[in-house]
Amino acid sequence: MSKLRFFKQTVKEKIINAKKSELTSEFFFSGLKQSKEVKKQLRELISKTKHFVSTVSNDIKIHQDFIKTYRLYSKTINNEEGEIDIVTCLIKVAEISTSLIHLHDSMQKKLSGSVLSPSQTWLNKDYKNLMQTKKEYESLRRQFDSSHSTRESYKKKKEQDPKKLEMLENDVVSAKEKLLKICGDLYFSLDELVSGKDANLLQIITNSLQALQKYYYDGYTNIYESFDYIGQVKEKVEQMINQFNSENREKDMMTLTKAQEDDDSKYDSLVMCLSSQNQSIVASLITATASDPEILKSLIRVYEAYGQTRNVLQNCINKEVENTQSSAQLFRENTPSTKLTSSFTKVIGNNYRKETLLSLVQWIQDNPRGYECNSNKCKKDENADENIQNILETSQMFLESIINSIDQAPLPMRCICYDLRQAVKKRFPDQELQSVGSYIFLRFFCPGISNLQVSGVQEELKTQPDKVLLQTALMVTRLLQSLANGTYFDKKNPELKGLNVFIDNNKNDIKAFFNNFSIIPENQEYTPIASLDEVKKLDLPLLHQTICENIDEITKFLHSKKEKQACIDLFNALKLIGPTSAPPEKKKKK
Repeated sequence: MSKLRFFKQTVKEKIINAKKSELTSEFFFSGLKQSKEVKKQLRELISKTKHFVSTVSNDIKIHQDFIKTYRLYSKTINNEEGEIDIVTCLIKVAEISTSLIHLHDSMQKKLSGSVLSPSQTWLNKDYKNLMQTKKEYESLRRQFDSSHSTRESYKKKKEQDPKKLEMLENDVVSAKEKLLKICGDLYFSLDELVSGKDANLLQIITNSLQALQKYYYDGYTNIYESFDYIGQVKEKVEQMINQFNSENREKDMMTLTKAQEDDDSKYDSLVMCLSSQNQSIVASLITATASDPEILKSLIRVYEAYGQTRNVLQNCINKEVENTQSSAQLFRENTPSTKLTSSFTKVIGNNYRKETLLSLVQWIQDNPRGYECNSNKCKKDENADENIQNILETSQMFLESIINSIDQAPLPMRCICYDLRQAVKKRFPDQELQSVGSYIFLRFFCPGISNLQVSGVQEELKTQPDKVLLQTALMVTRLLQSLANGTYFDKKNPELKGLNVFIDNNKNDIKAFFNNFSIIPENQEYTPIASLDEVKKLDLPLLHQTICENIDEITKFLHSKKEKQACIDLFNALKLIGPTSAPPEKKKKK
């Protein structure tokens, strides 16, 4: 009880110091450690109580145990001590067992109401809420560290934009306010969690110890009074039991603790493996499953639910930037990082892309026009110059729609552009905006225009797309790609030179759009696409099942990359989860 009071005072001091000076997480982990000690005490108490309740089940078992004990004892004593009257022993034990059974019945009711129920309630409710608060704190701490690091990096620059610096300062202040708020919430949560538990816990332990003491005193004292040699039997038996227990106690306690652990945390180690910075485990999984779309989607949902999306994608971006020789080649190679990033963009941004493009594609279908720029291929009633003008007008409509949709863009996509810009800026200082343009146009919007089925636009159209619509979409895609790359049509495509005016007229606007898209808005809300409960029921069991089915390929991949520690971590995570169980309504590896 004194330790818990000391902890409460320590928490208050840490909160005051944190608000006055720099933020610290020491008080949180101190509280977490103390709560885990309380949790451990309760679990040990539950284990001992259940053992006591089931010790004296009926008099027949006591008779049998006594006979076994007597036989063991009779083999260890010297023959000089003479024979022992076993009948007298059994009669006395039968009398003692009757009183022990009555004690057992009364104590079972008392202990169940005063020990087991309150302890289980504390573990299942209060402690679980503390774990959720811990996750919220860690998430806000990462946000603060990120904004603080960004501000400090910008301060080191020789040329600084006061407005941008002010924006970064506001980011830090906002993050710090949120973190201080969760620190306060955490203090009250811990105070409510711990206060009152000290005296209550002490009372529960005292009641239990008194009950156990009465049990042993009433039972064994009567035996000692009737049979002077029974103490020798008990001593020898206890020596054998203690010797056995000393060799197996640690193993038994680990098994007991693991059996009592809440299922909510059994996947945490696997998520950590799949979110590791070097990405060797997730790369081995993607490679072993041949980039199965269902596996990629489940990975994304898990990252979203656990708040690991940005960390994972930052690692993907940094790995791609490090391994490429030119910013123009970013995400062009068929690597696990590229596949994961592309899949994430598709899952997170497909609705946004479809809503941006659908009305324009439908307009083209409702208003068919000529789009053939080669005069030799034009129909008799078409004119190549008029068709070029048609392409310019239609492309301008698409461009303006995309630029005006920036406020509807999903927050994670803008975070990707920000992180991509920062990473490219360090290695290719002059290509930062071009890399953002490649991601937005070449990897996102343009594939959605040229392939209407992939973007989901085709299924929303009134009728199936015809040749004119597909040709128009292809020409718009080519022109938008040229604008994003800043490249003009030359001698290789002389019939398209008339489209270069589109690039000249919009090059400043497109740069401003790329710049704005790579700025993370301060107050934009975002809801992850999956919750913890959802991924624990479906996605994590699927990933667990898939990893176990492909463990040979995954192990070979990690071995080829000399990732010995990653392999050990993965096997430890699988061991914590236990046997596999294939989730319903999800297909396995192709």
